[in-house]
Amino acid sequence: MTSREMRGRLGEDVVDKLARLAELEATTSSLRHDLFGILAPALLVADRLFARSQETEVKKRLLQGTAQSVERGAFGAPTFFVGDVMFFGKDQLRDVEEAVVEASSAASLAE
Repeated sequence: MTSREMRGRLGEDVVDKLARLAELEATTSSLRHDLFGILAPALLVADRLFARSQETEVKKRLLQGTAQSVERGAFGAPTFFVGDVMFFGKDQLRDVEEAVVEASSAASLAE
């Protein structure tokens, strides 16, 4: 699972659960219990994610990815590559999305 997929799934899940919590009419003590019950699964995901981030292999892959990005000309974050085209800055995320869609369409046609 990519970090984008994790953020999307965790983010939507947390937002949905908080919205349900806001609809609850509960006492303070039951509200605390409900909040923990709703957020516990998301916190477990965060614990696993943090644990994985401490593994040697994950750190090694991060260093390799960073070195490759620097070789390609990346100089800050966020920097995205679609093929050989570099996009820098969050203001270009729409451009990144369009480039990915175009590249995906071109790859599908080539098959």
